[in-house]
Amino acid sequence: MKLFQNVLFFLVGSIVAASCVQNEPDGEGQQQEAEKPKLSYASKAIWNKHMGAVSFAKIQPECRPRRYAAQGDLKGIVVLFHGYSACPQQFWEIAPLLAEKGFEVYLPLLPGHGLKKIVNGSKVKDDLSLLPTAGKWFKYTDLADSMTEMAKLNEGVRHVVGGLSVGGALATYSAMAPQHAGVWNRSLIMAPLYSGSEGLQLSVLDTVARLPLLDRIGYGWGPGCVKDSTLSPKWAWNRGDYTRGGICDFQVTHLGAVQSLGDFTKRLILRKYQSSGPLAFNHHSQLVNTETDAKSRPKSLIETNDWLSKISARTDDGKVTLRHSSCTWDESVPHSFISRFDWPEIPGDSNSEKKWLRGMILDAVKYITIGAPFPSSGASTILPGHAKCTGTYRDPTTYSVTVPDRESDELALQNSQY
Repeated sequence: MKLFQNVLFFLVGSIVAASCVQNEPDGEGQQQEAEKPKLSYASKAIWNKHMGAVSFAKIQPECRPRRYAAQGDLKGIVVLFHGYSACPQQFWEIAPLLAEKGFEVYLPLLPGHGLKKIVNGSKVKDDLSLLPTAGKWFKYTDLADSMTEMAKLNEGVRHVVGGLSVGGALATYSAMAPQHAGVWNRSLIMAPLYSGSEGLQLSVLDTVARLPLLDRIGYGWGPGCVKDSTLSPKWAWNRGDYTRGGICDFQVTHLGAVQSLGDFTKRLILRKYQSSGPLAFNHHSQLVNTETDAKSRPKSLIETNDWLSKISARTDDGKVTLRHSSCTWDESVPHSFISRFDWPEIPGDSNSEKKWLRGMILDAVKYITIGAPFPSSGASTILPGHAKCTGTYRDPTTYSVTVPDRESDELALQNSQY
């Protein structure tokens, strides 16, 4: 009888113990299912702070910072810096495609950019009141530092930074600055402005940009820019609600600020080239230029590409793997080649139809999401060490890209903040 009771107690105890194990919290008594990556609250706070830096009421609709939420499981973080005097609008077409691939996409607004025009009767002028001057060029790197910290706070996903023109210099700075080591997995550097000019012209600009009174000399992109601000792209966009956002006129001191940023970034690359060995640049970089830019500042682009190529070589299992790719577009492709709003379509001008744009955007998506270098072949006749970009040309009438109307877009902008 006592033996029977002992057996009964044993069986009951086993059942109770099994039941307890089944009801224990995840990670205790059973294998915990791997958690899917989620955005950290701290990183969201950094983005919200950027969104609130300037009142939306003071910013042109085309220039407001935007966030595109990742669809499905979070695979990565992408930050894209727009060009000087332009807006986040430059990436309106590529950002949704990246979000579809599971990437959280951020389009920050460069410091002082995109303020609404000042209207005084029949006169309209750009508001330059917050645009960084030569002595405050570090405001640009402050933004890059903030966006890099935001990405760093999200572990377990891929981090990709990119930019066009001055944004390309900021993307380079983000990847090369010592305090950012190991944060970014890839960098897409498009038409980077490491030097706006070379030789005597550069020396004069650096000097004038810091002289009282002379630093306020007016400068600008000319009538073409003003015209761009009144035209809506003809191809692929279904509405005429939006034109080119940004500014067209500025002062020499503002050019001095971006020149200082470019010089500083170029020195970062040079220092790393001179002092580092393999594995110093632990991610892949893709440099994309145009022959139009190459003609105005060939030395700067040749040097930086050479330095990036050499410091990006790393050793994997005894094999040297090149971690840097570069290619150059021909002269038919303008400096602001990723944006449909810069240099709008002109009737009778086949180049302005941007038949290369859609293929280029898809190439950029492939690079950002899976690391596939831009298609290229042969060698550039202007930039030694660069291959020729060979993207797919697509008739712009064969595909459609849409933007919402103003009312719907206001809701989308509200959703850009967490």
